[in-house]
Amino acid sequence: MKPAFEVSAVSDQGFVRKNNEDSILVREADGLFAVADGMGGGAHGELASRWLCDALEGAKTRGEIERAVKTANERILYYAKAHNYRMMGTTLALVLAQRDGKVMAGWIGDSRIYHLHDGKIALATRDHSVANVIDDADKGKLDIPAEDFLRMVAIAMNDRSALNLLTRVVGMEERLELDLKMLDVAPGDRILICSDGVHSLLTDEEIGRGLGSGDPILTLSAMVRERGATDNFSMIVMKAK
Repeated sequence: MKPAFEVSAVSDQGFVRKNNEDSILVREADGLFAVADGMGGGAHGELASRWLCDALEGAKTRGEIERAVKTANERILYYAKAHNYRMMGTTLALVLAQRDGKVMAGWIGDSRIYHLHDGKIALATRDHSVANVIDDADKGKLDIPAEDFLRMVAIAMNDRSALNLLTRVVGMEERLELDLKMLDVAPGDRILICSDGVHSLLTDEEIGRGLGSGDPILTLSAMVRERGATDNFSMIVMKAK
């Protein structure tokens, strides 16, 4: 039996961006929930995120989700090449409530999933960023070609902001992997799926306090706006019954 959730969601343009390039997907009947954040520095981020959510419509299993992501990736790559765009893509964070009672989290890029259990907040995802690639290399784990890694290090040494650059995005490369993780969710737990317009302005501790409030969507949205809402921000809050 699928875990049951009370769900609320919001997608907001924020105070600075001219349009909203985020997209969200809420499919309570299928137990599928997703946030996609179109790349602001690329072309037509709103199309990339919308195409990804459209591709995920109706996906009910891990295999169907992975095929949907592949389809969206191919569509974005084809469109960008046909229009000579240098860059076009979107991040993704999703949660699938499965019939075996388990909850699957999947992500690409820096859209995140947080899990609040017994009042403690935990980040369930790990950003696909230059900073984390370098951190992995320091720990003896390197999943990319050495020349690519050295190029990242050289760029980061000259510009610290490059540490936040994404290394995996839907629409970036032909080969694409969706990272997956199983979550143990108990009644009363809360899950937050959000774009970086949320977590770039709030600490994990602040997110935990907001997620544990009486109205998480309202509280977290107010917190983001108080910090200037400098990016589009989208979130889905799931309260386990």
